[in-house]
Amino acid sequence: MSKFVHPARSFQAHQLKENKKNDNKNSNILIRVVVISLVVGLVGGILGQVGTNYLNKKDLLSIIEQSKQNFFTEKQTMTEKKEVIITQNEKVEQLISELAPTVVGIYKKKEGQAIKNFIDQIYSKEDLVGSGFIITNDGWIISNNQVIKDSIEKYEIVTFNGKVQKIENLIEDPLTGIIFLKIKTSDNLISVKLADWDKIKLGQTVLFLNKIGFLNQKFILSNIANLNFKNEALSSSEKIDKYILIQDKVEFNYNGSPLFNLKGEVVGIMAGFPSKNLTMAININYFKNIINKAIKTNKINKPYLGVHYVDLNNTSNRFGQNGALIIGDFEKQIFAIEKNSPAVGKLKEGDIIVKVENEEIGEKNSLTSLINEYQPNQNIKLTLIRAGKEMEIEVRLEKM
Repeated sequence: MSKFVHPARSFQAHQLKENKKNDNKNSNILIRVVVISLVVGLVGGILGQVGTNYLNKKDLLSIIEQSKQNFFTEKQTMTEKKEVIITQNEKVEQLISELAPTVVGIYKKKEGQAIKNFIDQIYSKEDLVGSGFIITNDGWIISNNQVIKDSIEKYEIVTFNGKVQKIENLIEDPLTGIIFLKIKTSDNLISVKLADWDKIKLGQTVLFLNKIGFLNQKFILSNIANLNFKNEALSSSEKIDKYILIQDKVEFNYNGSPLFNLKGEVVGIMAGFPSKNLTMAININYFKNIINKAIKTNKINKPYLGVHYVDLNNTSNRFGQNGALIIGDFEKQIFAIEKNSPAVGKLKEGDIIVKVENEEIGEKNSLTSLINEYQPNQNIKLTLIRAGKEMEIEVRLEKM
């Protein structure tokens, strides 16, 4: 038995079918128009680019193909860049979380009794004079002498957990101005890891981290612009002569902050502001080797040679030689060989020191940093060029 279909419904169904066909037809026409427009626009753009120059079929196809490749290359590059940024942001966020407990805030101590003036005992960003980082679990901290300019009784340290700690001891390195601070604490503090200076590269991404308030952490992500930046032309064997130059400027309250690589290792420490418009850090090599002795003996004994020099490395000079040229500055009354120094009678102005023991003076090893590896009252061998001839001399270092 056949199913009855109402004529009106049959007509509606037929009409719907016809409308759908028309819609599909119109859609196909619209798509063709859009495609033709795009092709015309692309060809028009290409023709506009080449001006009145004659294009044959091969040239045109070549330009179109190149345009397609450029488009997809740019699209792929943008996608990859976005993925890299996301990955780096996640890594930095995780890194900050891991490193935060190793960084401390240094504050000017508030006067008054905490019970009577509770509000006055709350430290804020305005009270922060600088930062430091923990090097031993029992409370030894590194900062620099521009952070603490007065007696230690006038400062307090705030650790990651918000505890306020008194400073018990301070030891200063006369070469770099780095200070070692000791706090008395029953907490098992988390200390930093120290990097290998020889693995630090130009352009490497680095992270400044400091502590604002009790639980807040602040950071700056930047790059190394120069591994051996000199603030002055004339160097001293007893004064830090090269810094890490950071690409971005930082605020004053980062003074004493650690400079981390993306492995979470300390590569240097914020050096204060030797220059107003530059951000510099003292590299790890200047203080890495003295940490154990400083905290065990409560003092730092630095070797003394007593010369001034110009670093010839990476310079164009008439000597055609790398090394340290012993020279003074008559106008500033700076002597090449300091009076009563171990260098008197051993070295002469115009000598070029090329080696300390068996280590060559080079891009990463200045005369100052190499001398700094030895102890007072130690004999060292210097290889030098004098009047065009290479020779070796022995010098006994004294205490600075």
